[in-house]
Amino acid sequence: MGMFDRVRCLYPLPHHQDAEFQTKDILSLLEPHAFSGGALDDYEIMKSGRLRVRRHKRKWVKAPGSFLGAYFKSIKSWWEYVPTIHGDMHIYTSEGEFGKRGYRWIEFRVRFTNGRVQEVREVKRKPIRKPVRRVAHA
Repeated sequence: MGMFDRVRCLYPLPHHQDAEFQTKDILSLLEPHAFSGGALDDYEIMKSGRLRVRRHKRKWVKAPGSFLGAYFKSIKSWWEYVPTIHGDMHIYTSEGEFGKRGYRWIEFRVRFTNGRVQEVREVKRKPIRKPVRRVAHA
């Protein structure tokens, strides 16, 4: 598993326009020497094709019942555009319950060129099936 970023896509998609997507690609697109994974940030792909990230000013707040006895609370948030993104970002979500009939993985490849969406393509995946248990006959 690992950490990921959340993505809301206002740019036209073939389907699942209102879904909340995840990705682990943004950090590696912005910082080529970075590890693969996300930072639990919120992003939006705007109708114009530009990407923006929600930034926060945070304050360390004491909370005796919490794991560390305190946490960072967002006291102000704002959106900033990410003009330097360049490359392919895969965004994905699912519907249904994994391992059950009707489960479906939904994935799109969003190609950014010089800070704007160039194209969106659906990534087709073969359905994951449970392994068939074979019994040897004597």
